Amino acid sequence: MVMRDCVVRGNLVANSGDDMFTLSRGGGLHASGTVRLVRCEFRENVASAMNDDSFNDSAGGGAWIGGADAVLEECLFIDNIARSISDPGMSWGGNNAYGGAWPARRPS
Repeated sequence: MVMRDCVVRGNLVANSGDDMFTLSRGGGLHASGTVRLVRCEFRENVASAMNDDSFNDSAGGGAWIGGADAVLEECLFIDNIARSISDPGMSWGGNNAYGGAWPARRPS
């Protein structure tokens, strides 16, 4: 996938429930495989996971890219959010929220 000269703004991916696990990925973009982004702006996007009684995991408010081959050239990530919320009296698992812009790891 290739995206050039684009603005991805004001998007929301939200997952909520009352069961064992809630997962949310990529508020602005959720992609896998080979991805190339050129002069793209990701602004004010949200990935949100909410659950009353267990574990939440949220990542990549701006973008979440699964796969080993992603190239970003001259891209901006501004005011993106990854959030994870549980009822404090009932949560026995935990909450993870990482990569408000884009969760990244170094090539191995």
